[in-house]
Amino acid sequence: MEDALRHYRLCMSVSFLFQIEFPKYGMRRTNILESSNTSYLSSCTYNNETDPFCPVFRLGQLVSDATGGKSFDEVAADGAVISVGVRWDCDLDWDFMQYCR
Repeated sequence: MEDALRHYRLCMSVSFLFQIEFPKYGMRRTNILESSNTSYLSSCTYNNETDPFCPVFRLGQLVSDATGGKSFDEVAADGAVISVGVRWDCDLDWDFMQYCR
């Protein structure tokens, strides 16, 4: 039973939606691509190399990355505060796919 619960906790996911808007210029950008649909968003998992535009992160991987490799179980036992920072390195005057990685 404990193994099943541990597996469930590691498979839990978090989805991040970020949006910036400049109403004066009629411009809005989001981290979810226009080509993304419900099927894709319900099945993708973020991977910097293979799926960098997926906004869904596995909780176990997020905890490991944020804590320098600690396991979810270690953090659950000890506690932690995790801050997620977003960096948009983007020139909004140009094509999103080419200039906003």
